[in-house]
Amino acid sequence: MFLTEAATIGLVGGIIGGLISAAASLGMNLLALGGPSWNNVGKAIFGGTDVTRMSIIPWWLFICAVLFSVVIGLIFGFAPANKAVRVPALDAIKNEQ
Repeated sequence: MFLTEAATIGLVGGIIGGLISAAASLGMNLLALGGPSWNNVGKAIFGGTDVTRMSIIPWWLFICAVLFSVVIGLIFGFAPANKAVRVPALDAIKNEQ
């Protein structure tokens, strides 16, 4: 359960980080093209023969970044999961006050 939570937190964090970087890349490209307009949004995202974009994030980099964040979450979730495995179930649910 701890490892699933750690992997999920890493997945969500990786996706949020990827979306933030995509928004920053889009903003930089829009500024380079002369400001935000509907015409420039398509050029900033897809490029073209007459368009030079400042920032390009390939799809495989986004996937690798998300996988990397999941792996980091699993690595740092291993210690709490290992500690939880060693505690007997009855001791874990016992309420001592």
